[in-house]
Amino acid sequence: MNYKELRIGNHIYIDSRETAISAIDLATMCQHEKFLIDKGVVAPIYLSESILFKHGFKVEFDITPNRVYSLGDFLIRSNSSHSFNLYVGQQTVGKPFSYLHQLQNLYFAIEGKELIDNQHNNLLTTE
Repeated sequence: MNYKELRIGNHIYIDSRETAISAIDLATMCQHEKFLIDKGVVAPIYLSESILFKHGFKVEFDITPNRVYSLGDFLIRSNSSHSFNLYVGQQTVGKPFSYLHQLQNLYFAIEGKELIDNQHNNLLTTE
């Protein structure tokens, strides 16, 4: 994981606790990236079906052996390597992603709004 792909509010693990990144966290990672990441202090959160459901995604349809998940018009497709792709017009597009912060960034870039934790009705990112 590279700190350059994170934005304020992205959720990652810091000291094994799920945390929303603050501006101070980003500045610290910028200064000490090698130490923090190599020592396991900072780690990404892997996407799973349960995380998708927690954030409002539903199974749109099954395409054996893969599934397509939707949140409104936003579609992603799982693949056999346990990663996901943006799904448009019955095809996957872009590079695969595997982490929650990547989904947050992609969702914001395409939808223009933050991804919401529906179980707690909270924004996953802060502005």
